[in-house]
Amino acid sequence: MKINPTTICGVAGATLSIGAEFLFSRIYLIVRSTLRNHGCCYPARRAISYSIAGIAGGATGLAIAAMAYRAIPHIANFMIRQANGYHAEGVHQYRSGNNESALGQFKKACTFLTLMHGKNSKHVANCHFNIGCTLLALGEHKNALETFNQVLTIYKGLPGDNRRNIADCHGFIGKLHLLQKNYDTSIEDYSKALEIYKAIKQDFLLYQLAIPHQSIGLARLQLKDSKLALEAINEALKFYKDPLAKNIILNSPSWLINLVIAIALKEQAFHQVSTNPNDSLDLEKELEPFIPLFEAEGVDTSQICLNAANALKKYGMEVDLSRLEAAINELRAPTDPA
Repeated sequence: MKINPTTICGVAGATLSIGAEFLFSRIYLIVRSTLRNHGCCYPARRAISYSIAGIAGGATGLAIAAMAYRAIPHIANFMIRQANGYHAEGVHQYRSGNNESALGQFKKACTFLTLMHGKNSKHVANCHFNIGCTLLALGEHKNALETFNQVLTIYKGLPGDNRRNIADCHGFIGKLHLLQKNYDTSIEDYSKALEIYKAIKQDFLLYQLAIPHQSIGLARLQLKDSKLALEAINEALKFYKDPLAKNIILNSPSWLINLVIAIALKEQAFHQVSTNPNDSLDLEKELEPFIPLFEAEGVDTSQICLNAANALKKYGMEVDLSRLEAAINELRAPTDPA
């Protein structure tokens, strides 16, 4: 049930109207009793009593209506401030890594947003999307999956262009299935996300195509579909080479970790495809287009490779990235003057 400010004021007005009706009856009885004591005849007592009580009741009703009307924007503003405040604090806590606190704030924001807009509104869906992300960060994969599926259902039922939101949901659902080793289902959801992202055809979304491709590649690797895995990972690396992606990667360390993961996955796929166990992927050739990214100020290759290895562990892959790390450092090293 949607309980917006108008509904609240309506309930309050109805409650006060009951009070006004009680006031009307009391005034009627008092006036009638007074007139009787002064010897006024019954018809006159009745007419005068109803008139005075009616005027008093009407005035009270008008006053109640005016107060309720004036209260609507104040109640609405209060609810909006509360929802925005809880949501902003939730975002702050989430970015600070305080996921338990963030989850509590997002849930409070959802309570107010549901009262104002109803449970199937875009405001509530957006807030629940953040709850899903927080649950994922907390490792509550089952609850996160349920949340994203609920959000996906809401987005699909809303008017307007919600394709971006729907694609994002499919991406997170695909990730959760990948973490739960449901590889075929994960590939299905990531493929749906890719289809929608490509249909939107907006430049700022191009770099996002990398993650679904390499995640499909990871799932294919786990299913031993080596050739298809290699194809998907090569597609991912194309998007990392896009000029637009360069700025995104430089401004977000997580994207540099994702890039290392993509190259590590390609090496794994290469080993699966190769008929010669002694063959190795030419890491220098693979890394060469990306070396300027690793040469940026503050980039710690060891930490990035460690984070990439830990991320792959979550998906059940134990990968030694020492050769990859050494290749990056070799290419980063300054050449001696002749």
